[in-house]
Order: sequence, then C-alpha cells, then structure tokens
Amino acid sequence: MKNTTFKKVWSLIVALVLAVTPLLGAVPAFADEVDPIVVTDTITKYLQMPDGTTIPDGATFTFEFELQEVFNYEQAPEIGDMNVTFDATSPEIDAVTRARLGIAADTIVFSETTGHFLADIEWNRPGHFVFHVTERANTNAALMPFLTDAAYIEDMAYDTATFELHIIVSQVNGQLVVTGLYAWDLGSNWDGDLENQEGKVEYISFLNTFRRSTQPVNPVCPEDDPDYPYCEPPIEIVVPCPPTDPNYPCTPDIFDNALTISKRVSGDQSYSKDVFDFEIDVTFHSLATSTSVRAFVYTYDDGAWILEETLSFGAGTNDFELRHNQILVLDPLLIGTAIVVREINPAPYTATITLIAGGVGISGDAAMGPSTSTVSTGHFNLGEGTNYVGVLNVSNNVPITGLILNNLPVILVGISAIGFFAMVVVGKKRRTYE
Repeated sequence: MKNTTFKKVWSLIVALVLAVTPLLGAVPAFADEVDPIVVTDTITKYLQMPDGTTIPDGATFTFEFELQEVFNYEQAPEIGDMNVTFDATSPEIDAVTRARLGIAADTIVFSETTGHFLADIEWNRPGHFVFHVTERANTNAALMPFLTDAAYIEDMAYDTATFELHIIVSQVNGQLVVTGLYAWDLGSNWDGDLENQEGKVEYISFLNTFRRSTQPVNPVCPEDDPDYPYCEPPIEIVVPCPPTDPNYPCTPDIFDNALTISKRVSGDQSYSKDVFDFEIDVTFHSLATSTSVRAFVYTYDDGAWILEETLSFGAGTNDFELRHNQILVLDPLLIGTAIVVREINPAPYTATITLIAGGVGISGDAAMGPSTSTVSTGHFNLGEGTNYVGVLNVSNNVPITGLILNNLPVILVGISAIGFFAMVVVGKKRRTYE
C-alpha cells in the first residue's frame, strides 16, 4: 500500500515537473524581474530628407525576421516580412520625436508604421524564441530616377541597425499566448545579458536618409566612366536660344535645375570685356555627403556655350569672376543647400539681380538692386526646379543733352562771369587810350 502511494506521489511530482519545465525554460532570465520595457509588435520607419525635398512617392521598405538558433527554435513559426510605403499623405513627425531622434533643423522627417507582426502567428508550443530584425536594403532602386528625364541625382541610405527580438510564449488557460516581448539594439553596448537594460528599446524603428540633388553638368557621361556621373563636362554646348533677354534665364537645357549664375551688361557705355567680382556663400546641408562642389564657367559665343574655367568651391565664402555673356554652373548640390550670391561694387554700372529658387521667382529684396554698390540675392535654398541667379549691369552713361540740362545753372553763371570779365577789360582799355 505504501509503495503504491509512493508511486502515485512520485508520478504526480514528475508530471508537475514536466508540465512546469517548458514555462521555466521560457523565462529563465526574467523570473526575478518585472520589466517595464516591453516592445510593441510593430515597426516604425522614419524617412528624413532635406527641407524642400519632395517625398519619394511610392517608396517601399521591407523588414525581415531571422530566427536565431537558441532555445526551442526548431518549433518556432516563421514571421513574414513586413512592409511600409510612403506617399504624399505620409505624416511628419512631431517635435518630441524630432528631439528624441536628434533631427537637424534643416531636415524634414516622415514616418510610417507596419501592422502587427504577431497578429497572425500560430504558436506550436511554449518557448522563448529569438529573432533578428533588419531592414532589407536597396528596395527602391527602380524608383530612383537616377540621371533620367527627372534630371536629379537621388540616393537612399538604408538603416543598417539590427534588433534582437525576444518572444516569450506561455500556456495560459489552455491557450498559447505571448506573455513577453522584448528587444535590444545590437548596435548599442548591450552585452547579451537579458537582465541588462542598456540598449533595450520600447519599439523597433529604422531611420533612412533620402537625398535629391540638382543634376550634374554632364548627365550623359558613359556609365563605364570611373568618375560617373561626375566626369568632365562638355567643352561646347549648343543651345537653340541666345541669351538676348537679360531677365530670362536662357541657359542650356542640360543645366535644368543646376544652380546657374548669369552675367550680362547693357547700355551705350557698357563694355563686354569688363570683368566683375562675385562672391558665393555655400552652406552645405547637414545631410550632405560632401563639403565641396565643382563650378564651371561657360562663355556664350556664336551659338554655343564654351567651357573656359573649372573651379572648386568649399563651405563658406568663395570668390569668382564673370563678364558679359558668361555663366557659372555648379555641379550637383543637395536640394536644401543654402546659397548667397553677391556682386561686389559694380560701379560705374548699376546692378540688378533676378532670382529663381526651386522654380519660384523671388523679388522685393532691396539688396537685389538696382545699386552701384554690392548687390546680393540674400539667403535662399536650392529647390526642385530652376535655380537661377541673373545679374544685369547697366552702364550709368548720361547723354550730352542731359549733361547740359543738369548743369545749366553752372554754365549760365560761368558765361555771365566771362562776359562781365570781358566788359571790365574792354572798359579799362578805352580809358587808357583816352
């Protein structure tokens, strides 16, 4: 009887151990803690770009879950890829999120969030399952109109972060349910200890950077050129229209949205070979990958633009010179780059500036002239569309009739003085002979 009772008790103990073991194995590292940092089962994608850049409509991003060979991984179900797509309705993030992500003031950020990646998962057994979550790169290669008719250079920098996702599955009231969901950023200083809070996140998110730049001076370079698309510009560009209208940016279509600075002089006393001093301030965008840009001086001659000089500009103030029928064209610059263009002391000419930024004419700034002293565009950002600065210098000649009329009082006084002096001299001579 005793042996039978002992066997029954022993069998009950074994059954309890077998029943509890999966639960103990599922939460070995969390048994002694109640952790407030629980990750959500969605993924947020942030897309940052320079202010003034149009969101790439249709850009889609994919996130992958790779099961790790730990614990009961053989019996873990697969978690399928998750996707988000951006379009013109994608919302901008709020100020709190901007501050948390450390976003620069000259940058805009949009966000999209996936659905719940645990929504349709069917669990086979209790366990502690581990996945690595990453973003698939180059998912938008076909979307980029790289050197096409869109006339932009575009690139997408993908987030390379990896998150380690821990899923705790338990049996509750006869049902298999997720009782714990935790994630760590493997790019942090996390040491792999599940009780270590460093690197632990409340949600999984990825931050991508989208850049759109003005087109290069020569977008038709061969693709096998090692410097493509930044190979040398053409020596001669034939255009259908000469720049006869000083107020219209009649520049080669090849330059399209590239920043172009045009110089013309007008007036009877103007001289086409006069050289004028310019300055350009370049403030590279915080997302820019380079802090220098090439610039090319072209001269219009007999129906074609002839390349005369190649310059290199860095951040800050840069000097250059232009004369009549010359243009300065800058190689690709990021949309959102801040620019100031000045002509230094054009006297005796009177200078006026025409400014088009991102296809929008900008006027009303007193600094744009007319003036015989330094004229300036003031601060403007490169935008999508035409970026053009036209500087027209008009000679300050005064016609002869104008000189006479303007100085008539002085002339009359002078004539009167001469007449009076002549009368005095003649009078003296008469008295002498008498």
